Amino acid sequence: MKDVLAHRCRPLLRDLAGRHTLLAFDFDGTLAPIVASRHRARLSAATIRLLRALSEAWPCAVLSGRSRADVRSRLGGARLIAVVGNHGAEEEPRLDGAVAWRRKVRAWRRRLDADLGGVPGIDVEDKGLSLALHVRGREARRAAERALLELEGARIVGGKRVLNAVVRAAPDKGEALDRLVRRGGYEGVLFVGDDDTDEDVFRFPAAAPLLGVAVGRRRQSAAEYYLRRQGDVARLLSLLERLRRDEPRPGQRPPSGSASLANRSGRSTGAPRVMLRNFHVAQ
Repeated sequence: MKDVLAHRCRPLLRDLAGRHTLLAFDFDGTLAPIVASRHRARLSAATIRLLRALSEAWPCAVLSGRSRADVRSRLGGARLIAVVGNHGAEEEPRLDGAVAWRRKVRAWRRRLDADLGGVPGIDVEDKGLSLALHVRGREARRAAERALLELEGARIVGGKRVLNAVVRAAPDKGEALDRLVRRGGYEGVLFVGDDDTDEDVFRFPAAAPLLGVAVGRRRQSAAEYYLRRQGDVARLLSLLERLRRDEPRPGQRPPSGSASLANRSGRSTGAPRVMLRNFHVAQ
């Protein structure tokens, strides 16, 4: 993995700034730090200012495991092109199948209430289109895992002190981001995320080249770039806003040695899209 804030990655980010690029972010652990209580998660004042400025200069989106209403209420009024909730299942307009998915999740909740009621260290969060089991302690996690395995049609995704039950037939974050890319005709995407469900984006063969950035260097991640810590997300936002503000005029040649989108995809801007996963920096 390569540090996306390293100087050698600057030409790549500068090239993105001169193109029709979508910026997309996870919320918890990415835009906002992880906190003990999910209800207290919030953006810092500095991040709010940066996200507002960035969303004026770039098309920006947030893809979160939270419900859309929940995460939207925490974004400080930034003007985003899209907010996707429930790990990719909750979009606007509502996806076909959402009514059936909600029925399935309600049935899961009843089953878990019966199986886990009274088990200490487990807090079941019902988000309508998915469930999150917040667990504290080894025994609680084992009990939650056993109960989740009994849920029909569920895909279980781990996380930081949480286990997520999502409808297997519903789209994940990778599919949701791909729809945003196709809808907007973007030439490239930068996505930043920190958790297991964000790997669905890093692994997905999107309709435009993807620069995947993991928060924290993880050997098992499919992302090719990383930020050392959540606090570095603000540094990346500031850099992206500055590069967009200083982008070259149309027709101006990209900086020498840049890892341009056209070079990486083997096509000009107007050529048909190719299925690429990640950018690579020229060495």
